[in-house]
Amino acid sequence: MLQGLPSEVNIYPNVVLASKEGIAYMGDNKGVVNAGTSANTTTTTAVNYKSIIGFARDEGVVNIHGDIEAIDKNATQNKFENIAGLATKTVAGTAGGTVNIEDGSIKISGMAGFASGTGSVVNINNGLNNKIQTGENGALAAVDGGKVNFSGGTIYQEDKATTSDVVAAGSTTVDHAKSTPFYADNSSKIEFKGATTINMADGILMPGTDATNYDGGNTSATAKYLGMNYVTVNLTGDNAILRTYTGDTTNWTGGTTGTTNIKNDMKLAALNTNNHDYKIYYIDGIFNLNNNQDLDDNNDEFNKNLGLSNEKFTIANGVTVSSATGKGLSMASHDGVATNATTGYTNNGTVDITGGTASKTAAISTSFGYVDNKGTINVDKGIGAYGVNGSSLTNNNAINITLSGVGMAGFASASKLKTYGTDDKISSGTLLAADKVLEITNNGTITVAGNGSIGLYGNTNDIAGTGLVFNIKRSYFK
Repeated sequence: MLQGLPSEVNIYPNVVLASKEGIAYMGDNKGVVNAGTSANTTTTTAVNYKSIIGFARDEGVVNIHGDIEAIDKNATQNKFENIAGLATKTVAGTAGGTVNIEDGSIKISGMAGFASGTGSVVNINNGLNNKIQTGENGALAAVDGGKVNFSGGTIYQEDKATTSDVVAAGSTTVDHAKSTPFYADNSSKIEFKGATTINMADGILMPGTDATNYDGGNTSATAKYLGMNYVTVNLTGDNAILRTYTGDTTNWTGGTTGTTNIKNDMKLAALNTNNHDYKIYYIDGIFNLNNNQDLDDNNDEFNKNLGLSNEKFTIANGVTVSSATGKGLSMASHDGVATNATTGYTNNGTVDITGGTASKTAAISTSFGYVDNKGTINVDKGIGAYGVNGSSLTNNNAINITLSGVGMAGFASASKLKTYGTDDKISSGTLLAADKVLEITNNGTITVAGNGSIGLYGNTNDIAGTGLVFNIKRSYFK
């Protein structure tokens, strides 16, 4: 009568897993392992590193009822690589495995759930008391058609533990510079089913910029991340990257535009920065500044937390960018960009910079980019528009230097050659006669005051001593 039925193992006593890289329960090839029951729960404790509590493969099933603890208690190396539930698919024509974790709670240094392969599922359905101190792989991951369901709890993504909920407070964990608390590829899903708090000190919060990947419930058929309305993010350190926009159009309106957009796009319950530092990067896109911007406000998100590269930055008509301490706007291109036309500033408003020095202050500056002034640039001491490394500077309206300085200044290179732009061609010896190391065009009015002040200044400085810049004389004034 049992022929053709899967093998089944029932485990009732508490289990201590002492081996390194050990597996507590494994259901393979339709095999079933039951650890405890809802009526009689089992406690499972792993005391060494790289432990897997429940591992289900190729239609195998592991059911765990009770507390799970894997916090590297006896480990001195390879820490934060434990997994509570792992489900995989390795055989063609079958579904993946299923791990069900119910009752009790998870306390782990590593991952709560990882599902890999079509039909692989990790169901964490044990309430809200789970506590995960993540390693480099985050807390939850699903790839190649897998799914992880998470009932709730607290995820700690911190390079140094801020609580003793999992490991001792102050303990060094891992560098999460390339890690995110949860990750699913385009064929997989992660669903939050209860209140989840992510305490984050480092790492990447939002991998990718597509808001359609996030659903505030569980109604989307295409979103990768469901139930995001249950998730609250609290920053607990200063090294988190909240998001990197690539190729997007951003309309900046001041205040906390950056974090507000992230909260809304991720459908989070809350995003609390708690006065911690963080970064939001904007790359290869369009950035429209639509509000007056005081560059001296050290608490302003635009000044403190944004990083821009290869963005077409436009200051709107009627907008004023100002500083009384000599601060200006500055942006560079990056490796792999072929043209200076995608990095730089178009000013349709007013840039008003005072309090600087003639030799160190620039109202607007760029590297392998452009400045197109269609509005007004006012500088008391310094440079109105500054460019290096194949940049193009154009004045179509008014630049005013009221005490001392230069209206527009261009240099072939700064003090050190960059790895992009015409600098890169100088380094590699591939600079051609058609390559412009600087270009300065004045179609408007430049007014300069003070002894030694200059309207237009260009220098084909050959800091590398290659002779290429001098020989082709690529200095352009119009």
